[in-house]
Amino acid sequence: MPTLIEDELDTIPTFNSTSTHTPTMTQATPTFLHPAKPQSYLDADWGDENILGIGESLTRILPPEKGATRFALLTYIVPAKKEFIHYINSAGKLSVVRCHTRRSAKYSVLELAECCQVLKNVPMMDSQFRLVALALKYMNADPKTGRYATPKGGHPDIQFEIGYVQLTANGFREIVSEVRGLEIEGATNPEEYDFIMMPRESGKGQTYKIAAKSGSKALYLSQPELVAQVREAAAPFADGAALEKLLGKAVSKDEMNVLLKGVSVSSAAITNPADIDNTDDL
Repeated sequence: MPTLIEDELDTIPTFNSTSTHTPTMTQATPTFLHPAKPQSYLDADWGDENILGIGESLTRILPPEKGATRFALLTYIVPAKKEFIHYINSAGKLSVVRCHTRRSAKYSVLELAECCQVLKNVPMMDSQFRLVALALKYMNADPKTGRYATPKGGHPDIQFEIGYVQLTANGFREIVSEVRGLEIEGATNPEEYDFIMMPRESGKGQTYKIAAKSGSKALYLSQPELVAQVREAAAPFADGAALEKLLGKAVSKDEMNVLLKGVSVSSAAITNPADIDNTDDL
């Protein structure tokens, strides 16, 4: 056990050398310790919520190895972000960068960039479509089914965290197809429904199913106070900056050329899917 120095103790014991009683703990706070009001831009306040939000990151929502995770998309708070990216193993270092190939609005190739020319034959380094979306993860749903046992006459006690889902084109199609398959007039917005995410049988990537085939709305939407909590928890990510970081680094042409020069087709191939976090299309 590490030895604590005086500054690390919450309270310091005081001893009376002439007493036979057990030493007592002094709890009083010194009168000179009081909150100081910031006087200038450089002053920091321990209660500053803006500082608390600096550097907040998102955790990817994934299912357990043998189980299910329930989630709801929060794209009404911030739109999903999409990009074509490359995993590049250059000089022994793995980087995720944005592809330079020009594509049309329908994603057909207009001009093939050098990155795609060099990497098209290197396993797992060719361009991949990535979409990331802010989402709510139901933390206390059944880990095997992703479902809740609804109490009689009330709503389930929902615990949640804010994270993100990462989709390939296949995952995107699955979610859209599930909503369209409801055959309910006006059912077009995936953000209105809960989804169940499970590992694919192949063990590579995830599969997505709508939670309620009846077309019931996302569970949290039925509780106004919970909707308010979700909005508050998601507020630090509403500008989309955290999602954009998940789309890889935007590098210049010169920077890309440096990375490509460090790629050896014979030695740089990514052969272990565990080395990367986007394996839906592998």
